Amino acid sequence: MPIRQLLLEAIKYLEDNQIDTAETDAIILLCELTGNSRIQLYLSDDTSLPENKLTQYWQLLKRRASHEPVAYILGKKAFMDWEFMVNPDVLIPRPETEILVEEVIKIGKKLDFSPVVVDIGTGSGAIAISLALTLNLKVYATDASVSALETAKINAAKLGVVDKITFGYGNLFEPLEKLNIQKIVDVVVSNPPYVATSQWEELPLDVRFEPKVALDGGEEGLAFYDKIIVGSLDYLREGGYLALEVGYNQAQIIKDTIWQTKEFKKIKIIKDYQGIERVLLARR
Repeated sequence: MPIRQLLLEAIKYLEDNQIDTAETDAIILLCELTGNSRIQLYLSDDTSLPENKLTQYWQLLKRRASHEPVAYILGKKAFMDWEFMVNPDVLIPRPETEILVEEVIKIGKKLDFSPVVVDIGTGSGAIAISLALTLNLKVYATDASVSALETAKINAAKLGVVDKITFGYGNLFEPLEKLNIQKIVDVVVSNPPYVATSQWEELPLDVRFEPKVALDGGEEGLAFYDKIIVGSLDYLREGGYLALEVGYNQAQIIKDTIWQTKEFKKIKIIKDYQGIERVLLARR
């Protein structure tokens, strides 16, 4: 079967299984399988796949038809300028989180010394590693999942920043307690779980493939913010920053929580590409 006909059948198969990105996904999976670019694929659309490759392709399509995210099928996801290994133990990095990282980079570039950064709930390590690749700094990254930390360590090794990052297993700030970095941290950054428990069943099937522990933020989706805000006070120096990614309609609530500590003198809200208030930046 010519590749052009195969793609038509693949797209229809995915569409029949309610995959909204059927065409894009069918092409991405075929490019990955064949090692060809999209242009190369179109130039060879009269050729056919070998039988073994055809079988493998339909196996990939079946996984996607079950709503398994393409990133998990491929085992990788682009974030910022780099490619990160991902698996069902970690949240798939999203473009919105790049805004959070970019804001921290802006802070780091203004400093005339090497900053100390703490990344709470590092997951795949996308935030910590992207910062380490961009700035001359020291990062402490924590996570309560052993599997997630192993993934982050692999990504750090692959991207050559192991020497810049100290990984710690435990809940929120617990792994940092004996490291003697209290009151010297320049930035505490976090993209914590912020989906309300009641909204879990309403999430797209693709999203529900991701680890619930990395998404479920409790009854109102705010369970982790109080702990991170209060916990950051033990580590942030005067003039240090707290940088948080937040969910839809959460920014003002979390901003008020930060003000109530009376420990921060300036709070900025940054919108994402869709105009949603997505990042909170508070200076101590």
